[in-house]
Amino acid sequence: MTEKEVANFLAEHGVRPSAQRVAIYHLLHSKRHHLTADEILQALPSHLVGVTRMTVYNSLNLFVNNGIVRTVADYETARRYDANTSPHAHFKCTDCGKIFDIPLSREPSLPEIPNGFSVKEAQLYVTGKCHSCS
Repeated sequence: MTEKEVANFLAEHGVRPSAQRVAIYHLLHSKRHHLTADEILQALPSHLVGVTRMTVYNSLNLFVNNGIVRTVADYETARRYDANTSPHAHFKCTDCGKIFDIPLSREPSLPEIPNGFSVKEAQLYVTGKCHSCS
């Protein structure tokens, strides 16, 4: 996705495409490594003006609220972000720490949800050893 395509994508999803937001989303979409906010901040081009940790967090929250980025439930480290919003599971290697997208052959079923609860999102998160570490 080019930066122009990212800008159009953001605008189509109700996000004003500032240079900072375009750069942040472009990085998330192109890397596909489930980055943390700090990793995003470090990976952004140094010539990009006006990018602070707060800019990154605010942009990520805006992306999540507009449904174009998901948070990844990584219970051991900082929150990670994923631009792949299609249904898929996550596999975290217990040796190298990498998180991989795993396609789902079918939509997983939910456990019985008690009355009065409503589900916003469900994630399938699997741990083990990846192909490189096995």
